[in-house]
Amino acid sequence: MLRCLICLAAVFLGTAPALSNGDTLRVAYPAQMSPLTSTENGRATGLVPDILRAAAVRAGITLVFVPMSSGVTKALTSGSADAIAPMLITEKSEQSFDFTEAFVITGGGLFVRAPNPAPTGLGDLSGKTIATPGFGPFMAFIKQNFPQIKVVVTKGYAESLDLVLSGQADAAALNIEDGAAFVAKGYQGKITIPTSMFVHESLGLAVAKGQQAEIVRRLNQGLDAVRADGTLHQIDERWGHVEQP
Repeated sequence: MLRCLICLAAVFLGTAPALSNGDTLRVAYPAQMSPLTSTENGRATGLVPDILRAAAVRAGITLVFVPMSSGVTKALTSGSADAIAPMLITEKSEQSFDFTEAFVITGGGLFVRAPNPAPTGLGDLSGKTIATPGFGPFMAFIKQNFPQIKVVVTKGYAESLDLVLSGQADAAALNIEDGAAFVAKGYQGKITIPTSMFVHESLGLAVAKGQQAEIVRRLNQGLDAVRADGTLHQIDERWGHVEQP
């Protein structure tokens, strides 16, 4: 999900002026989280940018996507962006950010060295080591809910999977769809792709708390419109995304 991008850390957010009708919204996004987000020829591509662009057209908002390799949440405090997407919506993250409605429902999977079967849940890995990207949501989730598991923070999916292959980690916690696509490109036969999720993820666009209420309202209207006219379903199909129950 993922997954960023989406960081659960509560950070102090400086004030950001609300945007007026017709203004541009700068959206920080993780540059390599295909199929959710990626960068091709300097342009943001993927499921999330396509959904947001479609919603923004309905809302009369111009989006500029700002790629971030790490520290996506710092984009708001540094002033380099007005919003973050995608970001995991949780009770904790809602203390620091305001969110649009969730427009992607996905989840986290546990990737292990083949031919071992993928664990169905984190409880199966008590006392083990899990590698997961620092830009994703799982580092904080695992540490908070499964303190008996050692978490190794990595720079990305490749490093996480390489640690599994080398035996330095027992599993990699990755977005289940992103991870499956990544394995198919370079780790087929080496890594077992999970078929179940250890946690579901509701992803949305996040803005500084209390600063962009009108933008959130307009984007929500746009999201409702693309959902109602079938555009959202078409985008999901284009990127092979199966909406999770």
